[in-house]
Amino acid sequence: MNFNKFEQSFKKLQIFCETEQFKGWDPYDGLNSWVIQKTPLGKSSFFRLAWIQLFKRNPINFRKIVGIKKGFNSKGLGLFLIGYCNLYKVEPKKEYLEKIHLLATKILNLSAKGYSGYCWGYNFDWQARAFFQPKNTPTVVATSFIGEALIEAYKITKEDTYLEAAISSTEFILNDLNKSYDADGDFTLSYSPLDSTQVFNAGLLGAKLLCLVYNYKKDKEFLNVAKKIVSYVCKNQQPDGSWAYGTLPFHKWVDNFHTGYNLECINAYYQVSKDSTFNKNIERSFLFDFFNLYLFF
Repeated sequence: MNFNKFEQSFKKLQIFCETEQFKGWDPYDGLNSWVIQKTPLGKSSFFRLAWIQLFKRNPINFRKIVGIKKGFNSKGLGLFLIGYCNLYKVEPKKEYLEKIHLLATKILNLSAKGYSGYCWGYNFDWQARAFFQPKNTPTVVATSFIGEALIEAYKITKEDTYLEAAISSTEFILNDLNKSYDADGDFTLSYSPLDSTQVFNAGLLGAKLLCLVYNYKKDKEFLNVAKKIVSYVCKNQQPDGSWAYGTLPFHKWVDNFHTGYNLECINAYYQVSKDSTFNKNIERSFLFDFFNLYLFF
């Protein structure tokens, strides 16, 4: 592997993102177009879904033509924040520290209002097959990634505001999301407060954030809830070690991307709780992932 070329590519990407001030388009931002917002076409869920896919899959980007502007994606900013925290750990430069504070401050300002704690959504309306999410509706996925990023920022800066926001976000996880229970009393979390879908990696990401915050706020309820979510998901694991994306008929597909989230989150629960109950599930999923997905590519 040519690490010089890798480093050059990384530097070009970093310069581009900084030049754009971390604003950008998103594969799913098609509904930010005036075509949807100011015409009757936007009232059709089928057309909204088709319109999003048109922009997601089209090799030509014509977002400017239909009025889709670049913007701040909260989850994207969280990923940028984790990236600069990692850069700072390798080489503690002042410029990286400045970016950490810049991104963390922007993230805090973008938090959705009216919920039990800090939480974040996306900067566009989003039509999925299972539900419609208005712009800035907080989701467990965006909130979990951002909560983890703020914890990483706190580790470096010791800025209490960042940790307090991450702790606060657990209130959103625990109180504002809908729960789907099984016969044993285990449950998973909905994607947002507006739906009741059972997407396995989404619930697990919420459990992971509870585990990460437990390291700072020793509330055993965090681990109790995390275990119930992990147990629910593991009981839905297929005999071959795979997981479908979710429980709905059109969520029965399997991929390594979301399976990776499942593995990461279940392992995060183990690392914090030292509860080895689900280690066999991790082993089965890893073997399936390795032999059926990674080797295929």
